[in-house]
Amino acid sequence: MPPNAVLLTFDDGYDSFRTIAVPRLKKYGMTATNFLIVSFAERPRRSAALSYLDWQAIENLYREGFDFYSHTYNMHDLVMVRGCPHPCGSALTHRLYLSDRHRMETTQAYRRRIQEDLFAAKQALEQHLSAGERRHEERFFAYPYGETNADVVAVLKELGYRWMFTTRPGLVTRTSDPVRLPRINAGAPDITAEKLEQRLRSLAGRHPALP
Repeated sequence: MPPNAVLLTFDDGYDSFRTIAVPRLKKYGMTATNFLIVSFAERPRRSAALSYLDWQAIENLYREGFDFYSHTYNMHDLVMVRGCPHPCGSALTHRLYLSDRHRMETTQAYRRRIQEDLFAAKQALEQHLSAGERRHEERFFAYPYGETNADVVAVLKELGYRWMFTTRPGLVTRTSDPVRLPRINAGAPDITAEKLEQRLRSLAGRHPALP
């Protein structure tokens, strides 16, 4: 790993990654990683405001050197959580309320649900991105909304994942927890180049002697 290495990551698999981000990345000789909501690639959502990459676009970009990993198969929804008046918890990290049965999902059913979802995402990515010269090794994951728990981590490890990304701001160092890696949000609406530089300098200042 070279000094001061930077990993550029995008979430959700929006088609704007292809139309807006990729041309600019190519202009500067850069590549990036996109964490996909995998089911959206199989059933691309199209609207004037929001569209997602389909498999053909993903496979083409993958051959050009861009990487794609899991952001779950279809667990990016927010669900009702006790004590919150509106949906505010990740479907990946919270048991569901089963309204037809008037009870919460059992722990066993919850774990089976996340196992099936995470395996489906892994299987689809391997199927679509393992052909040709580049072989896809599914070892990276980004938690929806940055949320995780012990069950999610255990299932991901069972599936062979080694590095998982949160949304907690910070720099990755050799001492970072590989299942709770921080990231720096450079895509918030209020971020400018100047603000991003200030944030990077501030975070770097907390690590005067990075290992």
